[in-house]
Amino acid sequence: MYDWFTYTTKRQKWHEQMLPQNDGFDTVGRTKTFNGRYKTAHRLRNGGIFAYDDNRPSMGAICQLTGENLATMRSEGFSDDALVNAAWVTVAGRGTGNITRIDYAIDSIHKDAHPNTVYDAWQNGEIKSRLQSVERIETSRKNKETGKPDVAGTVYLGSWKSERFLRVYDKAKELKLLNEILIRVELQTRRDKARSLAIDSCKHGVEVAGRATIRSIAQTDIEWFNKALSGEDINLTTLPKKPSKFAWWLDTQVKSAMHNHKDDELDFIRYWLAKMQHELGIVGTPPTLPDVEGSQIPLGLWGRNEAQRGGKTDQWFNDK
Repeated sequence: MYDWFTYTTKRQKWHEQMLPQNDGFDTVGRTKTFNGRYKTAHRLRNGGIFAYDDNRPSMGAICQLTGENLATMRSEGFSDDALVNAAWVTVAGRGTGNITRIDYAIDSIHKDAHPNTVYDAWQNGEIKSRLQSVERIETSRKNKETGKPDVAGTVYLGSWKSERFLRVYDKAKELKLLNEILIRVELQTRRDKARSLAIDSCKHGVEVAGRATIRSIAQTDIEWFNKALSGEDINLTTLPKKPSKFAWWLDTQVKSAMHNHKDDELDFIRYWLAKMQHELGIVGTPPTLPDVEGSQIPLGLWGRNEAQRGGKTDQWFNDK
């Protein structure tokens, strides 16, 4: 089941498009102003679900559905599958917004289920995972029945700063359910990983996609873990990788600068591009130093060694 769902839209009439439209989930209207002059909040009549914007259509709006909100929606007959399909078709699928975060959770009542079994398996090299780190956060308190210290904690696989990570924790203790076993395995996805999970959820269903995604990033022989996550194997969606900040910088700032100076520095730009290809191993033949005597480019731009090899003077270096 989903435990968090966040999506955005650029539509002007966003509250008519992004929220479930039925008798139980019609919008109440503006209820609260917060975080500045223009930001306003809306909620659903029975769901307690907030969506907010700044009254400027160009900025869009965001809708955050917490675990409590989603539980209310399910109690009213609006399923996770209906939600993700509606969000994808009306928002992300039409390019009018985006799905930015999805948390998928599965619970285990197996007698051996415990977060520490996952932590110990990682430490012993018994978990194969694409995730790079593990962390256990413990809280110590006394058991009301035994009076002895009772250690409960959350195990995190991966970094919370990344686009996806796993957490395993004792849900029964969180809900203060005494003498019950309820261990939650929760996958948090953001940005492209959330969009991939949304696509797979639309294709195969929320439960199949969620379990398959967790299995794909953490394989282990822990019995209770595998039993909780058992299900159909599917081909998971992989979105094209976005350009890095460096690639964006090259394609925008550097390219723009070259266009601005191409008329008076074209020889240097050609030589520099050829030189970089050679230094990066893209081409094997080093570039030939052009005759810059007739060029308007200062010799200092070619570099001291290149200028000397070409029999040029150092006057430009001395003048700088």
